[in-house]
Amino acid sequence: ANLVQFNGVISAITLTSNGTGYVSVPTITVNSRTGSGATFQVKLSSLRKLDVSENQLRDLTGVSKLKFLQSLFAQGNKLGIPESFEDLNDNDAFDPGETFEDLNGNGKWDNDPLPELDQLASLMNLYLYGNGLEDLSGLGELPALRTLLLGVNEISDVSTLQRFSSLIHLSLNRNQVTDIGKLTDLKSLVYLDLSQNRLSDLRPLRPMISLRRLLLNDNNLTDLRPLDGHPNLEHLSL
Repeated sequence: ANLVQFNGVISAITLTSNGTGYVSVPTITVNSRTGSGATFQVKLSSLRKLDVSENQLRDLTGVSKLKFLQSLFAQGNKLGIPESFEDLNDNDAFDPGETFEDLNGNGKWDNDPLPELDQLASLMNLYLYGNGLEDLSGLGELPALRTLLLGVNEISDVSTLQRFSSLIHLSLNRNQVTDIGKLTDLKSLVYLDLSQNRLSDLRPLRPMISLRRLLLNDNNLTDLRPLDGHPNLEHLSL
């Protein structure tokens, strides 16, 4: 792991795979060297930037402890791919007592890492593209969020995103989105990438008059009239 220190305090960490491909966030750097999970929480309490991209992670356990985190780069992992389990009663759901493939070695079945980000009040930049994500409902309150990159996933329902009214940059390219009606409240958006989805109705974009850059290529669009009257739009990709 590469550390960046400012005035003697660790402010940024970049984590790279050690060859196994499976790394748990709490064991990055200092606590694995000191052998103390408590030391991790103390030494990293002021962490501002964490890069765990391209590590095949299915779990973000420990990130919730980083209360001052401003940027999380977690792209190129497997956060949307649950660990396999033995479905003993054939109900297509994991039940207590069923064995599972503990790829992260954390002793629990990892199926939704997003609640771990809840209450990160300082988080401004979140990179989650290329993770196989389908469900965003686990995303909690992130009041400071400005940049959210969710491209190259399997997302169809974007209703959870309506709560992030401070978003300025949102990327949803290469997903399965058909309806953006719940995004109408994101009036601060300056950059919106909806390319390579399944959109046909652009009317929800009418209130987004702050948009400067809008990417809509490779959708099912026939009517562009809802884009009339966007005074700040500088770049439109169709």
